[in-house]
Amino acid sequence: MKLFKRIISAFAAAAIAVTSVSFAGFAETPKTLIISDADDLVRLAEDCRVDSYSYGLTVRLSDNIDLTDIEFNGIPTFGGVFNGAGYTISGFHLTNNGS
Repeated sequence: MKLFKRIISAFAAAAIAVTSVSFAGFAETPKTLIISDADDLVRLAEDCRVDSYSYGLTVRLSDNIDLTDIEFNGIPTFGGVFNGAGYTISGFHLTNNGS
């Protein structure tokens, strides 16, 4: 009976170890995108046309961004975290209808 319990315990420990390894392999790695100028912000807006792009994404500004004279229609969909880090985005007006 002791041998049976040891075998069951060994299988249970192995199953737990395999399960935790396989779940860790599927975990999403957090992504951080640094936005330092208008081109970076426009590129983010273009990439966010695919709604899954920003899932789990953290965006952080590293400088003030002036969009004066830049064609910018906003970020269509965003499912991440936007950290302005104390910087501002200025010089734009959104005129598109949307949610």
